[in-house]
Formats: sequence, C-alpha cells, structure tokens
Amino acid sequence: MDKALRDKGLAMRKAVLGEDYVNKSLASADAFNAPFQEILNEYCWGMAWTDERLPKKTRSMLNLVMLACLGRMHEWELHLKGALRNGVSKDEIQAIIHHRLPHTIPQQETQVIPHHKMPITSQRPGLLQIPRRPHRQTPVKNNRHPGISQPDQLLQRTQRQILTARHNNSPVP
Repeated sequence: MDKALRDKGLAMRKAVLGEDYVNKSLASADAFNAPFQEILNEYCWGMAWTDERLPKKTRSMLNLVMLACLGRMHEWELHLKGALRNGVSKDEIQAIIHHRLPHTIPQQETQVIPHHKMPITSQRPGLLQIPRRPHRQTPVKNNRHPGISQPDQLLQRTQRQILTARHNNSPVP
C-alpha cells in the first residue's frame, strides 16, 4: 500500500463526501471490510480523484451522470452533496438530469417494452422456456430448424442463457 496516496485519497474523500460521513464509514468497518475502505482511499480517491487533469467539479458532474444511469440513487444523493461542495450549481445539476434523460430512458424503455409481452414459463428447475417470436416477413432460412430464422434462433438462445443465469444466480455468459 502507498501510504502517501492513501492519505491523499482520504483527505479528498473527506473534502468531497464530508468528514462526518467518511469517519462513520471508517468507524463501522470491521475486519472483513476494512481492507475495502483502504482500497477506496488509496485507489478510488487517491489515484482517481486526485488526478489533476480533471477539476473536482467536472468529476462530480461525471459521477452524478454515471450514478444516475446506473440507478445508484443512494450514492447519487451522497455525491450530490459532494457536487455542491465542489462548486456544481443547482442549475448545472438540473441540466445534468435533463441531459441524461434522452440518452438513457428511451434506451431502457426500448429494451424493457418487448419483455413484458414474453411470458416466461418454467418446465423444470434451472430451465426456462421462452415462447418463439412470430416469424419475420423475410426470414433467413435455417436448414437445421425450418421455419425459424437464424436471428430469431440466436435471440431465443441468448434470452434463455440470460434468464437461466438470472434464475440460477450465476453470471450471465
């Protein structure tokens, strides 16, 4: 561990998130998660946040966008306070929220909308079956499975892999 980088990161973390919050996080650390706190201080705050190529205000604005896009609202609230400490104005925060909307919400909706129409039935544990989608008007012929286009077959296989992985709490392939 680089103690100087850790100390620099700890100071930055306190400056952005507030000393009370950081002190509570450190005080609540136990033998299991204390090393994680050290990693946060040294790498996340020491290396990333003390890099002088981006001002703190810009970093705070980037964090707000990333956290909002990831749906990490409990962290967003924390970093919102940090952004205000780092000079981000209320008007800039409003602009960040407005700028995020057209880039994330429509994409999320276009991914979610088709799935509400696809009932999922489980034939046996660990195996999920997804009904076939209607054929496209100009399907790509599949010699092994006549009547099922190759794109549809690939989509079905990918969806089955994802749903099976979610069902089994395993990583998505």
